[in-house]
Amino acid sequence: MRTIKRRDFLKAAAFACPAFAAGADALLAAQQRQQEVKGLAVIKAKCTGCGDCVKNCPVEAIKLKDGLAVIDNEECLDCGACIDECPTEAIVHKKDLPAAEAEAKPPARKEEPANKANRRTAAAKAGDEISYAMPGGWIAQALTGSGPEVKAHYVYYVQSLPYGEMYLSYHPLADGSTLDRAFDQGLANVRPSLPYYQARGTQKTAVNGLPAIVHDFSYMPGGAGVLFFSRTYTLLAGAGIYTFFFQTVQRYA
Repeated sequence: MRTIKRRDFLKAAAFACPAFAAGADALLAAQQRQQEVKGLAVIKAKCTGCGDCVKNCPVEAIKLKDGLAVIDNEECLDCGACIDECPTEAIVHKKDLPAAEAEAKPPARKEEPANKANRRTAAAKAGDEISYAMPGGWIAQALTGSGPEVKAHYVYYVQSLPYGEMYLSYHPLADGSTLDRAFDQGLANVRPSLPYYQARGTQKTAVNGLPAIVHDFSYMPGGAGVLFFSRTYTLLAGAGIYTFFFQTVQRYA
């Protein structure tokens, strides 16, 4: 098992998979949805003051006051961690609060599975041949609709808006193939789905002894009118190719 250091991991995320083209459009759609939501609220009649939301908030935007949860929407990322973790479903988006309060019932605490994973907390993630650590602030996303090659998807939020997106994919290395050939083939496969693609640099490197290729490029999703800057980090580990893909609307430093 090889471990990828956090600073190296931040240079990249998943590449050479069909989910890329949809990823940019999904990011833009998420931005619009975030702008439509103006913070979170607590249904007082349902809050038990258990503190689960406080423990699971990645930015410590929730406090307990007089036995009830209080959300600081100036600090809140609107990531949804507290909504997922609340055992009495007492946290909702502000726009849904009037209807939720009208339907509020006395709190009935749910039993949580003993091994329930906290998806919102930075933790070591393991692949077949590598492990990596996600920094705080990156929120795990569901892989619904993604192909089997996509192993992880994260979004980074700044002031409640999605700022960056990260994918991880894995492909077995074909017999007789090499890292260079796998990279070239992956780029050839995905290139037609990247409108206004422009290469901005490619270099060979190594991560903790693993051979890797870093590729920077930009593209503009159809109809978006926004230029995305992307970096892929493709590495060979064991009998497979792991590719990290990171995209944002800001240039890399």
